Amino acid sequence: MSTREHILGIACRCFAQKGRDGVSMRQISAETGLTMPTLYHHFGDKRSLYAACVTSVFDASAGALRDAFNSSRIPAERTRAFASALCEQLLRSPSLLPFLQMEFVYGAAPMERLVPNRLRERLASAIGASGVGNESSMGSEWRLVAYAFGYAALAGITPVEPAVPSDFAALAEELLAASRIRHRLRPPVLD
Repeated sequence: MSTREHILGIACRCFAQKGRDGVSMRQISAETGLTMPTLYHHFGDKRSLYAACVTSVFDASAGALRDAFNSSRIPAERTRAFASALCEQLLRSPSLLPFLQMEFVYGAAPMERLVPNRLRERLASAIGASGVGNESSMGSEWRLVAYAFGYAALAGITPVEPAVPSDFAALAEELLAASRIRHRLRPPVLD
């Protein structure tokens, strides 16, 4: 492992645990066992190090999501594979959910980085073709992502050990069903 990778791995863990503003370069230096000049040589400043962590975490998961989506040509299978991979990434990648949450707070567009526009458009099309979404499937891809995100966030705050399902395909089916049901519900009209 290179020095840069060593720094990045520890910095990602620190930022995921304490947030961007809760970690100093001095703390990362102590955690890595490297000098401050070494950190600055590899990353320039804390902002650059944090940005490298975001890129590293999102790129690892984005690749898995893209690969899952591309694993089939059948729209319904593509949708299920994507949902399954998304749930798995959110629940098994310890840094993904905290970085997504931080990026939302900091006003970034984390979902666009995790699910690039081209993949998002293809996912929306697959959802529409599979009958999971409504006839106009735009937005249904974000509904699916939001349900998976919510599930993972709630699993992380439960008082008991969160149950990581062994069958992510079954969880994906539950999320897809919840998305269909929620889409059909309309808020009450108040007079």
